[in-house]
This record gives sequence, C-alpha cells and structure tokens, in this order.
Amino acid sequence: MAILGSRRSVNLTYSMRWFCYVLVCAFMFISTALFATQSFSIDYSTFSEWERKSFKGHTAYALFQQEAASGIPYYLLNAKSEKSASAVMMEQDIDIGVMPWMSWHWKVAQFPQVVNEKSKQGDDFAIRISVVIQPGFTVMSSQTIVYVWSQQSPVGASWPNPYSPDHFMMLAASSGTERDTWQFAQRNVQEDFARIYGETYNTVNAVAIMSDSDDSLSQTRATLSPIVFSTKRQEKPESEDMP
Repeated sequence: MAILGSRRSVNLTYSMRWFCYVLVCAFMFISTALFATQSFSIDYSTFSEWERKSFKGHTAYALFQQEAASGIPYYLLNAKSEKSASAVMMEQDIDIGVMPWMSWHWKVAQFPQVVNEKSKQGDDFAIRISVVIQPGFTVMSSQTIVYVWSQQSPVGASWPNPYSPDHFMMLAASSGTERDTWQFAQRNVQEDFARIYGETYNTVNAVAIMSDSDDSLSQTRATLSPIVFSTKRQEKPESEDMP
C-alpha cells in the first residue's frame, strides 16, 4: 500500500507539473499574440476636440471620408495654407516603448516656394507631423521631432529648426517634389529621439499636424492619412496608393 501511495503521489506531482507547464505556455502564447498586434491609430475621430494654434493666419483643415477596399470607412485630412501657419494638436500619451513605429500616407498637391528649407525664410513645408515629448513639468522642457516632406533633403536627414533649435528638430520622412502621388512613410520614433536627443523615451505626449507657407509667402496643399503607431515595422505596400 505504501508503494501504491508513492506511485499515486508521483503521478499526481507529474500531472500538476505538466498542467502548470501547459498553463504557462498558453499564457506566454496569448501574451505574445496580444503584444504582436498592439497598435494605436490617430484616425481623426476626435478632431473637433484638437487644440488649434495659430502662428500667422489660419491654415484650412478639413476632413473627408473615404472607404477602404474592405468597406470600412476612414477619414483623410486636407490641409491648405496661403501665406499662413497654424497647427492642430492632439494631446495623447502614446507608449512608444511598446509601439515605436509610426506609419502614414501623405500626398502633396502644392509645395511652398522656398530657396533653403533650413533657413527661417524657407521654414515652410506642405505637410509636417510633430511628435512631442515633455519629460519635465514645463513647456521649456519639451523636445520635438518634426517629420516633414522635404523638397531638398534626403529621407532620414535631420537639422535644427531655425526658430527653436534647442527644442525642435526637423527630420525628412519623405523627399522630392512629386505632386498628387501618395507616399508611404514610416519611422521608429523611439530610435529617432535616441539618435537626435541622446535619450531613450517611452512615452509621446502629443502629436501635431501643420501645413505652412508664411515665411515664403506662398501656398501649400496636402492630404494626410490616419497615423498609426505599432509594435512592429509595417511592410511597405506594393502600391503606395491609399487602400
């Protein structure tokens, strides 16, 4: 009887260990699956609540609805400036420690007429996306990367903003002067901040969008898709047209 009891005890212990092993594996699989698909989309559903900031005049922003191939509707943002500069900003904490990749489509119909984009007289862009991190308690502690469609610099090039070089860095996410053609852009925001500012941040505090032409006294027109933060790098679509 003692031997039988020992065997039962061994079998029970083995069964419990096997059950725990299966449970841990299942938990790890589910956690990995959830982590792998995590994303956050700036889809303009709260656009009416975004903060407006005017620097000179008012850029015209308008939403219009499109329908994806799947039948799901989504919004695009049109921006048009005439010798003006004003931005729209969404305050939102976004975990770039988990979702460092930011991707979007954009299209330019009219570029500003500039000679030198890195000068104050040429600091105009048909479309720009500013990602803001505020590690301290004041605005002066903020650090911003401004992703732009550059007419003059190659993709990946960065330079200090001529008006506020300590707090704003420009980065070319697209390059060239091709008009009326969608381009897909993607950046690892966490890596960009680490490279430019020398710090590894885990949280973005705000995202702003602007189209401006006040310095060059010209005009701009551009369209922007929803902006998606995701865990993994997105595959570049075979066609850069919007879905």
